[in-house]
Amino acid sequence: MRNKVKHVIDEWDPIEVLPFAPSDEYDSEINQIVYFLNRREVTDFELANKIEEVFIDAFDDSIIQFTKEEYMAIARKILSEGTE
Repeated sequence: MRNKVKHVIDEWDPIEVLPFAPSDEYDSEINQIVYFLNRREVTDFELANKIEEVFIDAFDDSIIQFTKEEYMAIARKILSEGTE
């Protein structure tokens, strides 16, 4: 699961720092998302809200400015990736 979440988040690159930043740039946020996913089954809406919360907490809402639809797209992509 972690590798799949990492792939989606790194591909999304919400603060646009990859490939210049270290490959573990989003590891803290990825770990929080994976922990959330491993606790129970979640809907795409719940996951989208969690992703928004994690990234705003990490980088502030002056940097992270995505629409609910953009968070939903990332959540759906993670969920469609399946689980390990």
